Amino acid sequence: MKQESLLDSLKAYREVAITYKGQRILDSKLAKILEDIDKKGSILSAAKSQGVSYSWVWNKINEMEELLGEKVVCVKRGGHRGGGASLTDTGRLVLDFYNQSSAKGYRRPSKSKAETKEDNTVFGGGYDPIIEALLKQYASEIEFQWTGSLTALTGLLAGTVDIAGIHLYDPETGTFNIPYVRRLWLSDSLIVMRGFEREIGLIFRPELDVSFPSEIIEKGLRYVNLIKGHGARVLADCLLRMSVRMLGHSDPNLEKLIRGYDVEVRTSFGVAKKIVRGEADVGFGIRKVAVEFGLGFKRLLWENYDLAIRKESLGKLMISKIIEILTSEKAKSMIRKSEGYRPSPDFGAILLR
Repeated sequence: MKQESLLDSLKAYREVAITYKGQRILDSKLAKILEDIDKKGSILSAAKSQGVSYSWVWNKINEMEELLGEKVVCVKRGGHRGGGASLTDTGRLVLDFYNQSSAKGYRRPSKSKAETKEDNTVFGGGYDPIIEALLKQYASEIEFQWTGSLTALTGLLAGTVDIAGIHLYDPETGTFNIPYVRRLWLSDSLIVMRGFEREIGLIFRPELDVSFPSEIIEKGLRYVNLIKGHGARVLADCLLRMSVRMLGHSDPNLEKLIRGYDVEVRTSFGVAKKIVRGEADVGFGIRKVAVEFGLGFKRLLWENYDLAIRKESLGKLMISKIIEILTSEKAKSMIRKSEGYRPSPDFGAILLR
């Protein structure tokens, strides 16, 4: 083999490891196992697929959980395909952080304010049409990543996202966003600014009459889900699990009880499109989208859509412009005129700094 041909075929890879407070918690091997647990719903299957013992996996997971002080894997009896294991929000956040860091080959180093001004600005989080419309004139200078609120928090932690729109419901407190920021160790890294409120609820075919999430299970309706990490998905799963308990089902596995639970889309628009095309009967989303597609809607609550800004990104000129635009009187006027929206009473206030 010629040396030139050999060199063309060789590739170098950099192993990425994640540490927490100086202790190594995740490498490529364990990251792959966590991915398999989330996909297969079984620790045993994940261990077998990677050629390691069940006890080795459990020891590694326990070590990680002890260091983080949070559960990484949740195990339930009678789960998916006999396993019943899944990643917690913390587990998914750490895995997403690893994947983002691994894709780059390293964690992005901190930059000076002078350097960051010339960088492209990344806006992540849950999709919102008003945000997109207000920032449309700067589309060439902003990279939008509508990957969901939880994934956006991961990006803020990893330094791949500068500012994000988040709407994560916390069932323990009945509030939005701040509990997640604190739980995921982001309090010192972010500024959280109060945004607006949106009507969130059930979107369904207009000939149907759906008032409660429990009817999805009782009537056997075809469901279309949102991606994991989406703010509305967090709320939907919470309400659906409550419905399962209320209906007295012994098996809490939503994938078994709900037709189409494994069918996922990225946004409320994706939910509406599936329903319009006749591929689903019902899903979760915002009123504005239901109205635009001529679909039925039942409000379940008003959600807070807030802005989370990475402190290290405050030196970017575009961040200042985005904050100015999204807290302006023009923005407030557009919010008031949009069906299913209203400015929060403390619109523009700093909730966490």
